[in-house]
Amino acid sequence: MIVMKFGGAALQNPQLIKKVTSVIKASLNENPVVVLSASGKSTRMLEELFKLCRKGDFGAAYDLIDTNFLPLALSLFEGELSPEYETDCRNDVIKRIEDLKKYISSTGRKWKSGDRDHIVSQGELITSRIIYCILNNEGINSEWLDARDMIITDEKHRVAQPDFKNSVELVKQKVENCLKENKLAITQGFIASTPSGQTTTLGYEGSDLSATFIGSCIDADRVELYKTVPGVMTADPNLVPDSKIVSRISYEYVEKLTFLRSRILHKNAIQPLIGKDIPLRILNIYKPEDDGTTIEDTHYDDLEHEFFVVGHPDGILISKHPSNRSDLAESDSIGIILSRRDITYVPIESTVEHIQYFLSNKLKMKQASRQLREIDDISWNKDVSMIGIIHHSLSENGLIKLISNTLDAHNAKVLASSTSSDMIIFVIQRDQFKQVYNALHSMLSEYPVAAAYS
Repeated sequence: MIVMKFGGAALQNPQLIKKVTSVIKASLNENPVVVLSASGKSTRMLEELFKLCRKGDFGAAYDLIDTNFLPLALSLFEGELSPEYETDCRNDVIKRIEDLKKYISSTGRKWKSGDRDHIVSQGELITSRIIYCILNNEGINSEWLDARDMIITDEKHRVAQPDFKNSVELVKQKVENCLKENKLAITQGFIASTPSGQTTTLGYEGSDLSATFIGSCIDADRVELYKTVPGVMTADPNLVPDSKIVSRISYEYVEKLTFLRSRILHKNAIQPLIGKDIPLRILNIYKPEDDGTTIEDTHYDDLEHEFFVVGHPDGILISKHPSNRSDLAESDSIGIILSRRDITYVPIESTVEHIQYFLSNKLKMKQASRQLREIDDISWNKDVSMIGIIHHSLSENGLIKLISNTLDAHNAKVLASSTSSDMIIFVIQRDQFKQVYNALHSMLSEYPVAAAYS
């Protein structure tokens, strides 16, 4: 068995959906479990819908559903199905839209995170029902499974964590029933439920975590994540055109990448696979035949010449200077406040003298700013960028010196930094980011040759 996850960018129009179905067809002999994200921009629409509901602007909320969300859903299959399947699919989508309207019109709601998760989950539920109809229309006998009936989480809405102990038998039973009936299992990423049945969501890129979690539950032969990138790259290809695909990396490297909040994976996606030796492949939906990147239980030492440069061009640096132990304990609440709102952050330093966080999402930051400002002695710098470098031999062969020389050559002022044996993080002024980011990647591409002349 394998698990195949398809992100929203691969499900945003009928042309791409045809590519997805062709990839699924080619893998039917491996008994895949298909995990689907919400189509295209639907999650963003539903997030906006929740905000309108929270404001009490229900007229605008209904208008958003009728003029944006419903047409988007219908556009994914109209004209692509036989009349019988098209009628059934349309009726299914409209019924779910009507249920959504009833939900938001019910009185007495305080519009908390649980309501947000319920509303946002409709993107995955509707998209997966559409793909289910399309696959059956093409003669692929499929079974639609509600992820909320299989993946049980804690009570933390927005950023819930799956509970393996309470989920594993549910997942195995649902998938095994599909296998016995010779049906393709189709389910959703990103969504789950609490033990009491309330809908939860797993945070940014949560479908990655859904796929690896299901893969762990069923002891899959591998998990495949189909994205719009060709694999894990040495740097962001949008910023560094000559960045390279890394064909094979270890779980450890990926843990470092997710610590730096690289957007390649959900921050916890690798955890369910560690200890089970289940390979994870990152593949390109536009060129699914390419090798992409395989992430596996490879020994760190086998990858000594690999490197990664992770960059966040525009962010905020939060600093606090504890004066005593109670101050230090209070500073722990910064991370709690950010995590509750699924705000992407990187801890730079946490000592009795200094605590610093880099936040890469200024828009979400507004949601937490009031609570953060209640914490004493916090300073803010809103015009900064962060760069993180991962390299197995960071502390050897003059590499730190080469990095320092590169920063000096571009007059880069380091505002905050942290160094370990295989990772260095530093925060610089925003207007210096692009040049420094590219220069560091170029230098590392030439390493270890460059080290011989340092």
